[in-house]
Amino acid sequence: MIHGTAETTIQFMDPRGKSLQSGVQPARRPASFEGGVIGLINNSKINSGQLLDRLADPLRKALNPANILLFSKTDATRPAPKYLIQQVSETCDAAVLAIGD
Repeated sequence: MIHGTAETTIQFMDPRGKSLQSGVQPARRPASFEGGVIGLINNSKINSGQLLDRLADPLRKALNPANILLFSKTDATRPAPKYLIQQVSETCDAAVLAIGD
C-alpha cells in the first residue's frame, strides 16, 4: 500500500484472476518490472489523466522500472486505435489503463 497525501491512499491489487472460460490463458506477465518499461494509457475520461499522474511516482518507487511512458486515447467511447495498441505493445513490458470518472 502506498500512502500519498492525507486524503489519498493508493493500493496496488493483484489483477490476476481465474477465468471462468476453459482454455483461456492470461497474458504472460514479467517476473519483475525492475528495469522494464510501464505504459500508462489515458482513455480521455474525466480524471483519468490525474489518476495516472498520481500513479506514476508510486509505481516508480514500488517497481523500479527503467521508464514510464504516457499514452492517450483521443476518445473514451471507442476502442484504442490499432496504432496505439501496437505502439504500447512494442515499447512496454506492461500497461495500465485508466478509465477515470
